Amino acid sequence: MFYTFFGHDGPSRLGVPLFATVADVRNGAGWSLTSARSDKQLQLLAFVSTLALNDASDVPHWYVNGRLQKAFVSKSVWNVIRPHKPLVSWSTLVWHKAAIPRHATTAWLFVLNRNPTLDRLQSWNPDNLTTCLLCGSGLESRDHLFFDCAYSVVVWLLITRRLNLHTAPYSWNATLTWLPTAHSDRYVRVALLQGWQAAIYGIWFERNTRFHTGLTHSPDVVARNSLRIVIDKCYAMCSLGSALGSLLLQIWHPL
Repeated sequence: MFYTFFGHDGPSRLGVPLFATVADVRNGAGWSLTSARSDKQLQLLAFVSTLALNDASDVPHWYVNGRLQKAFVSKSVWNVIRPHKPLVSWSTLVWHKAAIPRHATTAWLFVLNRNPTLDRLQSWNPDNLTTCLLCGSGLESRDHLFFDCAYSVVVWLLITRRLNLHTAPYSWNATLTWLPTAHSDRYVRVALLQGWQAAIYGIWFERNTRFHTGLTHSPDVVARNSLRIVIDKCYAMCSLGSALGSLLLQIWHPL
């Protein structure tokens, strides 16, 4: 109350510790506050003197946007204090209930075009080579890797055909447009988002392996490893009692 009425220096001006309780500013005869030295202090003391005292324990009350809360919930507070921006059109492609965190984060960074592909590295250092490390031809960029590259497109096709989808586009922008409507079944669409993110992660992992160690793997190996991670995620969801995990597992492992 003192802080709200006087601002940051209110408690010190009144001689009340910042984290004082009601018990700290009362005695057997009533309130124990310093004499008023300003009109505001006088108004506050006049108001406080109207409050009846009792021996009940202090109880904290949390207000969010002026509304009393039953308990402190960090999510409610964060939603009030955080900056709000319009929802981006691609948010549901990246963040969904069956997402694998490292896959979703990698996909998110590529949607923003923030990962250090060779074309971006060259913009910082003109001496850097830009030839794609996967196919050996063409400029390495986000749009080339997903999926104009002759190597990465094989990974993408192996994953989409596992879902019996045979019309997957190869360009970055066309893929983002296609994903939300690629199949009439919403669970297949979720599985496709898993596969898309797994392809991005697997291809980028292979590219970084070649960049740092020179080791190479075939597109079949990258696709197989990517699918294994997705299926492991579905098994993990099932073990936690998720119905979605069971449905996705049936899609990836049809009977």
